[in-house]
Amino acid sequence: MFLGGVYQMMPAALAPYERLIEAFRSGGGVRQSDYPDILWDGMSRFTGSWFESVMVDDWLSTFPHVVERLERGIDVADVGCGAGRALIVLAKRFPRSRFTGFDNFPGQVERARANAEKAGVGDRVTFETVDAAPGLPGLAEQAGGAQDGDAAAGQA
Repeated sequence: MFLGGVYQMMPAALAPYERLIEAFRSGGGVRQSDYPDILWDGMSRFTGSWFESVMVDDWLSTFPHVVERLERGIDVADVGCGAGRALIVLAKRFPRSRFTGFDNFPGQVERARANAEKAGVGDRVTFETVDAAPGLPGLAEQAGGAQDGDAAAGQA
């Protein structure tokens, strides 16, 4: 496992230090856009090694029914997709499936779109800037009205 991304993230996590202190005191928050790009790049480098090394062969292989469906072609949603690394790995491995990543931070969605194009999977991976708290656009219709994890995994 590659840990270099963690070291890249550490100093960036404290970049909005004064805003973090104020958020703890007042109960507020700190916007994702207040953090420098190096934080998101480090996060992508850190988690990307998991997706590329173990996600399909180790993690997904424990769910053969899901792998079967991915091979046949299903719609997959990733909520909080970040830079899109997980969906890109899946799109390369399962070209018959279609993937949509949702994230509420426009900067990450832009990174994800660029990463998908660079990886050559932009035709079957899309990314949307969405606040998923009220629900995902189109999920209820696609899943026959369901709004649970099974629907997102093509189980409805």
